[in-house]
Amino acid sequence: MEKKTEYSGYYKRYPTGYIILRYMVEQHFPTHDIDPRDYRLDGEPRAFYHWQYRKRYEEVKNFWIPGTIIVPERIPVVAIVANSFLRWDFFDLRNQDRIPVDNVTFPGKSVHVDFTQSNEGHVTKEEKAVVCDAVFGRDCRREDHLYYAYLAQIIALGFVPYCTPLPNHPLHIRLVHQLQIDDPDLRDISKAIKEQMVKLWTDPMKSDTVKNGSV
Repeated sequence: MEKKTEYSGYYKRYPTGYIILRYMVEQHFPTHDIDPRDYRLDGEPRAFYHWQYRKRYEEVKNFWIPGTIIVPERIPVVAIVANSFLRWDFFDLRNQDRIPVDNVTFPGKSVHVDFTQSNEGHVTKEEKAVVCDAVFGRDCRREDHLYYAYLAQIIALGFVPYCTPLPNHPLHIRLVHQLQIDDPDLRDISKAIKEQMVKLWTDPMKSDTVKNGSV
């Protein structure tokens, strides 16, 4: 078992159950100092290594109950990682979107609670790297962009946001459209709804509309 040090982030859990160091933090952020607030205890979700993620989880954990419907008064902004040009077909349902999460058996798209909480009007490359590692457990790719949306606007489009924490990603949310709740045999929603969905998302790398974790 690796002893936690100032470099002991970015772990990968292998089938044996042992946790090993994936790579040194200075390789991930070669030109930046290691943030002393970053740490992860043995047995905690991978995403907890990042202090921003841990802080946001602490803020919501008292009402973060798996399978419950999320209200925008508590979670005003959600985020996704997608290509630099967000298309309607990003919201097509794929096989992984149909896998039940706890007691949520409806298919839906994955988003997450915003935890970057940027207050400079934009998201830095370092913040984007943190999101990619926390959400996916990998480095960012050139095409990766962060997008943010108001949860209230998503709900107004007919989506129901369920709290669906994953073992390594507790701030995970599944968006299920009401049409698929009413008709479980419906394979997917219409292109028209997805095109409306695209319009709700803001890319702060291209726009100065993100302030204090809101769009």
